[in-house]
Amino acid sequence: MYYFQTNKTTKLNDSESKTTFYVVTGRGPSNQMHLGHLIPFIMAKWLQQEFNCNVYIQLADDEKFLNKQHSMNTIRDYAYENLRDIAALGFNEDKTFMFSDTDYIKNIYQLALRGAKQLDFGKIKNTLGLSGVKNPALYFYPALQITPMMFEENRKCLSVIGLDQYAYVQIQNEIASRLHCDKAASLASKFLPSLNNNQGKMNASLPDGTIYLSDSTKEVEMKIEQFANSKSFIEKAYHFLYYLSDGNDNVIKSLELLSGKRKRLAIKNLLKKKV
Repeated sequence: MYYFQTNKTTKLNDSESKTTFYVVTGRGPSNQMHLGHLIPFIMAKWLQQEFNCNVYIQLADDEKFLNKQHSMNTIRDYAYENLRDIAALGFNEDKTFMFSDTDYIKNIYQLALRGAKQLDFGKIKNTLGLSGVKNPALYFYPALQITPMMFEENRKCLSVIGLDQYAYVQIQNEIASRLHCDKAASLASKFLPSLNNNQGKMNASLPDGTIYLSDSTKEVEMKIEQFANSKSFIEKAYHFLYYLSDGNDNVIKSLELLSGKRKRLAIKNLLKKKV
């Protein structure tokens, strides 16, 4: 489910179980959230509970405004809606800080400038695949994206992200030594598959194969039933069970269940998470 990346000198916790790391995760608020978006936040919350660490949640409203055909007001509305969904997971209020780039820019701009001064135009272009992109703001944006990975001077950063965001960790690692800070480690999660065979990962822009956090119980059941007869449903149902079972052994046992039982169990897990 996760890929862990770190350099050889990184040690997230010392022998006395004293917390020596903090967690960074985030969200690009360009739409309502779906089930797949929760995966990094569930992991971040677990890390906070287990290690009593600080968690920083960055809402990249600036990047989504630049990349999407939405007004700034629309992006900010999505940011507020997403923020409520994330907060509902129950993070420790005393050890969690949520912010949007545009609201918090005064506090992070100097740190972003320090990073930007060390960044190479060609490196950003190649790492992020920005070939053909003409908007200069998108070349500066990575300097803002990596600022939370340098928030705490005396603790190492663990970035909990989806695989598509790993490039930003690479960029931070590239310049960390020049900024006299530690390289961030990362936990990069796989994507939750779409219910629709033709769509790959779950995508907020493709509603028929996506389970939104705002879906009603009936809507969740209907979406799963709609694709329950597809050839790949058994495999997809297993993925859902694996992601949502909280490590319960029923995930393994479910491989021996009939497709109808697997379907009902998948629905049960999804509904449990929604409640």
